[in-house]
Amino acid sequence: MTQTLDVAENSWYLFNIKQAGFYRVHYADNNWELLTEQLYKDHRIDHLQSLYKDNYFDKLAYDCELSVNSLSN
Repeated sequence: MTQTLDVAENSWYLFNIKQAGFYRVHYADNNWELLTEQLYKDHRIDHLQSLYKDNYFDKLAYDCELSVNSLSN
């Protein structure tokens, strides 16, 4: 199943927060950038764990991957 949502370019979105099912989410590069900015402001661990999984499976662009991974340091 594929679900498409219309989201404003300057708004971020995050799925699988509580992970009630087994879903893989593909985020657009601009959403990764917005999520990374938000996580620098509020880096709760539950959000980071979800992003690491998505990051690993989706094979992010290298610059986005570095930004997300730098939050754990």
